[in-house]
Amino acid sequence: MLTPLKWRLRPWLLSADSRDARVADALGLLAERSNNPLTAKPRKFWSQADEDGILEGILERIGHLDSGVFLELGVGNGSENNTLALLARGWKGGWLGGEKLCFQPQAGGRLQFRRSWLTLENVIDETRSVLQPLSFADCDVVSVDLDGNDFHIVNRLLEAGLRPKVWVAEYNSAFPCGAHWTMPYDAAHKWSRDDYYGASFSSFSDLFRSSSYFPVACSAQGANLFAVRDDYLTEFADVPKDDRDLFQPGLYFSLPKWGHRPSTLTLQSLTAPNRHHTRSSNKT
Repeated sequence: MLTPLKWRLRPWLLSADSRDARVADALGLLAERSNNPLTAKPRKFWSQADEDGILEGILERIGHLDSGVFLELGVGNGSENNTLALLARGWKGGWLGGEKLCFQPQAGGRLQFRRSWLTLENVIDETRSVLQPLSFADCDVVSVDLDGNDFHIVNRLLEAGLRPKVWVAEYNSAFPCGAHWTMPYDAAHKWSRDDYYGASFSSFSDLFRSSSYFPVACSAQGANLFAVRDDYLTEFADVPKDDRDLFQPGLYFSLPKWGHRPSTLTLQSLTAPNRHHTRSSNKT
């Protein structure tokens, strides 16, 4: 008999291209996510999996959903990100990444992008530059997905005084909860699409806890860990406290596509200077 979670996953399990999902279900690898109110009702807009819904639930609890400042490191081509939904809500912020975006952010708009290969030597200057005229103190959400030196970069930002309300960090789910592993720092590292990248869930959990944050959720694919600053602890009394109840193993089978393919015109419109997203035009 299918559990409520599996009922929600049933369209994936029955699709022709979801054999990996069927195997995961047969092996009992589909973790129960209804025990955490932040993951019980998954929502996806532009994120990889249910990161959009988790982040929305966190920000609703701390009363900071409708406006704020984000910083995202590692954004691919800009079409699948953890902060696009925030941009659509009227937030502003900065992106840093090594790839060219598939769209051009509007000049003078709410999104600043710098194409940069991030290292321990340049990450502080690069983040401060992309946030101008704002500062570290203005950041509410920081998301990091660099496929390599993530742990070292997050640690450097924490040491530099970056204290957002919420961290989102990619972890390496090849390692079980309780295992501590971090990829040695390598400024030239490029991900080879294998399991040599980043750091384990428990390594990130310990880092955040030692920096006055507490983990609250992991994304459905076992890709991203969410941590909230300690001064909001009372707002999450109903969220599991044990890392073993928060950890999500890796489920890297393809997710179904929601809606249509993201248009570069839609993405560009989200970067407009105001909350009313209108596409720039050369017409008089």
